[in-house]
Amino acid sequence: MLLVPVIGLIYPITGFADVVTEWNLKSAQVTLDAKLSTPDATHVLATVGVTVSDALTAISGKSLPLLVKLSSSPDASIDATVAAATHDVLLKMVPGQKAGIDAAYQEALIKIPDSDGKKKGVTLGTEAAAAVLL
Repeated sequence: MLLVPVIGLIYPITGFADVVTEWNLKSAQVTLDAKLSTPDATHVLATVGVTVSDALTAISGKSLPLLVKLSSSPDASIDATVAAATHDVLLKMVPGQKAGIDAAYQEALIKIPDSDGKKKGVTLGTEAAAAVLL
C-alpha cells in the first residue's frame, strides 16, 4: 500500500485541492517521514479517513457515519473540523512527528477566520478523533 504515497510524490497534485485532500496528503507525508511500515501507514491513513468522514457527516447530516455518530453540528467550519480531526489522530498514532503535525495544524488554523464556526469545528474534530480512537 506504499503505492499511494509514492504516486503522490511522483505525480504531485498541482491543481485545486479541497481541505480533505490537503490533509490526506499531509497525513501521507507524516507516515513517510515516520518511516512507518505499509500496514502501519495504512492503519493511520484509514483512521484519519474514518475520523474525518464521521466528523463531516455530523456537519452535513447527509449520510450515515462509518463508525461513530457525533452530535449534529451544521455550523461548524469544515476546514477547522478536518484540521482538528486529522491533527488529533496523527498526534495519537504518530507521536514522533509531533513538531510537524503541530506546525501544519497551527498553519491551517491561522488561515481560518476566528468565529463560532471555527470553535465548533475544532471541538467537533477533537470529539471525532477521541471517539474513533477509543
